[in-house]
Amino acid sequence: GLSATDAELCIRALNVIAKRLSVLILVVIHQPRLEVAQLFDSLLLLTSGPGRLVYQGPMNGAVAYMETCGRPVPQYVNPTDYFLDLVTPGIPTDASAMFVQAYQQRLEPQVSKRVAHAYEEKGLTVQEMLLARSGARLGKYAVPFFTQLGTLLQRKL
Repeated sequence: GLSATDAELCIRALNVIAKRLSVLILVVIHQPRLEVAQLFDSLLLLTSGPGRLVYQGPMNGAVAYMETCGRPVPQYVNPTDYFLDLVTPGIPTDASAMFVQAYQQRLEPQVSKRVAHAYEEKGLTVQEMLLARSGARLGKYAVPFFTQLGTLLQRKL
């Protein structure tokens, strides 16, 4: 595991990569501190054993969602810690069954509609996406031989 500071640096770097290259990056993280959690765009929150969906949506909307479900985040509490306390079966704060039901009633219909719509839309192929990017090559190697050689020769030994 990483220290909290290293985890934050890692997530910041992944965030830059995702934005710069327009790629999706999935991260599994357990109990991030608040500064790290705020770096994520989306949250997929599952109960433990068995993993059932309780929230799927924007990270910055999770606190408001918990409040609409009747479980506001207490003041001075890390929201991600609180979320995990609410959806961990077998502990005193367990509300996992209620959140699973709330997800099925409130969020799942919206998600199902978005998935059905996405299936209907024809998107670009990987090759088309690469060609659309300026400077993309579709050869055997991502970078020409002499570029690779020049990079290697510039390194310090």
